Amino acid sequence: MFIVKYYLLGALVALLAAIYIPQIVVSLLLLWVSLSLALVSAAYLFDFPSIFRKSQDGKIVWWIRWAFIPFLLGAKAYNAWERRRDTVPPIQQVSDNLYLSRRLFPSDLAFLDSHDISCIVDVTAEFAGLESAMTDKQFNYLSIPVLDHKAPTLERLRHAINWIDTQIACG
Repeated sequence: MFIVKYYLLGALVALLAAIYIPQIVVSLLLLWVSLSLALVSAAYLFDFPSIFRKSQDGKIVWWIRWAFIPFLLGAKAYNAWERRRDTVPPIQQVSDNLYLSRRLFPSDLAFLDSHDISCIVDVTAEFAGLESAMTDKQFNYLSIPVLDHKAPTLERLRHAINWIDTQIACG
């Protein structure tokens, strides 16, 4: 829950700046930032990852992406900064036929292909999955949207584990 205070603070600062800055364009942009961060705060406060409207195939509708662009730009910048500092490999083998990864990028496709990985469980709520626009390879894909710093419900976790077991059994 600690992350919420930063989003709320950002929303409040952006709102106050929008009120006191006389340039209308800058004020509108700051209102957009404030709204985006306020919506993310609400998602965390009410444990509502579906606010991002991520579909089962990992797509996020365009109007939701637009609403959250200020938040998503900040999240992408933070993730890029953290990835540069992280010494842990982005994809790690847990056991035979099972890998754990951070958010996947087009640059990860070669690894997935070379290791014959064809199934993905995506637990990000705010980011679109590997869409067909990125690759011509089709993945078996399960989306279990979870907010950062949160855990999936026991029911969703069981669903993901059963799905993984089924995928491994099917080869």
